[in-house]
Amino acid sequence: MRRIVIYQENTEPIILFDKDFSDFSNYILEFSEIMKYKEVITLEVSSGTVILKPSKISSISISEVKDEEFPIDIITDGE
Repeated sequence: MRRIVIYQENTEPIILFDKDFSDFSNYILEFSEIMKYKEVITLEVSSGTVILKPSKISSISISEVKDEEFPIDIITDGE
């Protein structure tokens, strides 16, 4: 289980969860590709889909969490 926190300019972080069990290093490398895009993108993970503008993202934090920490069907905006 992965916890993804996306920090953007002038807004609260977006917190997502992904039930992806692939290699953590490869997962991070794939995620870092987001930062290369200049156009708006759609990001789909287990907890939902968000539309992002990569030029407004300042950083992304990815960590592994236990399954029981995964809130069912939730996308939060930092509240």
